[in-house]
Amino acid sequence: NLLQVLDPANNENEIFNAKVGAGRSGSFFFFSSDGRYIIKTIRKFEKDAILRYLNQYCKYLTQNRESLLMRMYGVYKVRNFLHNTVYLILMENVHHHPTDFTVANYDLKGSKYRRFTKVPSSTGYGSTELSEVPTRNVVLKDINFLQDEGSLIFEDITHSKLLSRLEEDIYFLHGTNIMDYSISLVKMRMPKVYFDLYGSQDPN
Repeated sequence: NLLQVLDPANNENEIFNAKVGAGRSGSFFFFSSDGRYIIKTIRKFEKDAILRYLNQYCKYLTQNRESLLMRMYGVYKVRNFLHNTVYLILMENVHHHPTDFTVANYDLKGSKYRRFTKVPSSTGYGSTELSEVPTRNVVLKDINFLQDEGSLIFEDITHSKLLSRLEEDIYFLHGTNIMDYSISLVKMRMPKVYFDLYGSQDPN
């Protein structure tokens, strides 16, 4: 029940533990009590852009149910007693999965310019000694991915479907003149019981 998981009484801890996003916007965000949704502050021009293309966005997702685009559920304008205005977006949490299985999180833009995150050398990911934050809690970027993984290998059918979905999504975003988008990629190491159920032998 969406109203229940977003009820302030059920989200007191999440609200008081709101975080600052890893992007340049410095947005604040917190997760719903069940971890399925994110409420995030956005700037006015971002709100205007979303509303400008909202009808196209809804139509596209209705016609493309398997799209990889993030799902947005609402955009809100909140004014406090001091008459300060804050814009909020309610969207799905694409990282809603057991974090114990997460090895690394990547935000990929297809560029190497300023696309490196410094993380501890002890993790083996994006080696440097300038940070002490575990890799699973850090958003890594394109150069980290090239150093850590280099490439991804898919079965032919999966590869074809993935490329087709990406091409359709990019074509849609291009048509709306939206440029700043990226792919969220999570590397996970699943427990053996998962592969006993689904038949795969590869734990990654």
